[in-house]
Amino acid sequence: MTARLRVVTWNLQWRERDDWHARQPGIRSTLEAVRPDVAGLQEVWATAGTNHAAQLADQLGMHAAFAAPSLPPPRPPERPDQAGVEVGVAVLSRWPVLHVERHRLPSRHRPEIVALLPVLLTADLNAPPATREVRVLTDATVDAWPAAGGAAGGGHTLSSRNPLAPRAAWWLIDRRIDYVLARAGTPAHPVAVERAFVVDDRPGGLHPSDHDVVVADFRLPPA
Repeated sequence: MTARLRVVTWNLQWRERDDWHARQPGIRSTLEAVRPDVAGLQEVWATAGTNHAAQLADQLGMHAAFAAPSLPPPRPPERPDQAGVEVGVAVLSRWPVLHVERHRLPSRHRPEIVALLPVLLTADLNAPPATREVRVLTDATVDAWPAAGGAAGGGHTLSSRNPLAPRAAWWLIDRRIDYVLARAGTPAHPVAVERAFVVDDRPGGLHPSDHDVVVADFRLPPA
């Protein structure tokens, strides 16, 4: 029997808008419908007592790991429900998370260069595929969208059809900026991506986030 792995990446839009609480059920129901084995989540809110990924893991019967990166929330808070709330990244997994390492990744305001290539990388890179910063990654990995035969102009995850999408970032609208990347396999066991698609469901008529979900189905080599 062929083993398969479903990987998801999704930017959840933190608590950026005052409708964040109303969007939470839609985030949960979308993930319930997609049923990922592993989900990489960006813009995940976290308080001193809990975080959104941990809540989703409890609701979905999964396991979660969370880390707050160097991207700070608004200072001062734009609304009272942002006070003391961090913005971070998280992983949901169908399997228990046995070990977590946190790595500082390079950014425009930090000079570090990090040579870190995980088995899977899920990310909102805020840049389309042809840009130099994305090519650095995709030249060294398997980009699930084209590997599955996705159209070169498809896979848009910040859609002009979504009223939550930030129109101020016009150069990113209707572009592919969210990625599922995999470490390259071996000649005997190359990485096989059977399918990749975007989910833009609106549970209850409300967009759960300003980003759409990217789903990639991998076919795993025999053990």
